[in-house]
Amino acid sequence: MLLYLMRHGIAVDRNDPKCPPEAKRPLTEKGVKRTAAAVAGLARMITAPDVIVSSPYRRAGETAELVADAFELSHKDIVYTKALLPEANPSELFAFLEKYNGRSVMCTGHAPNLDLVLASAIGAKRMSVTGMKKAAVACLNFSALRAGLADLLWLAEPRLLRALAGED
Repeated sequence: MLLYLMRHGIAVDRNDPKCPPEAKRPLTEKGVKRTAAAVAGLARMITAPDVIVSSPYRRAGETAELVADAFELSHKDIVYTKALLPEANPSELFAFLEKYNGRSVMCTGHAPNLDLVLASAIGAKRMSVTGMKKAAVACLNFSALRAGLADLLWLAEPRLLRALAGED
């Protein structure tokens, strides 16, 4: 299974007095623009994922929609799961993804969850081995969908992805 992990783009600051509740925090205008550029670069690197799975939080869903747009996929086909919430345990995502085993899956979510998923997937002894920036993407290849059975194929920072799209 090929698994892509993408952190959501720049969202409204939690400290902004007009900030909505955590689950409803949207991407900022800059966040939409920079994430769309990163996804355009990503689309130059990979073929369309078979499935897009997102956290139900608004900013992750908006990121998933930008992924769908770049690969000309329907927003209606995005699957939402609490296994991608910031505090979710990586084992929840592995269990959720069982139904997609053998397919390529793009997940859009949050820190620290994605960093923990990546560390668990490759069997790292540390809790986290990365600090994925907003709109960064990691690609993992699983021999079996369990902790410690994945290889990290690559990790692309957003600046690199935007450069591939001719932006930045």
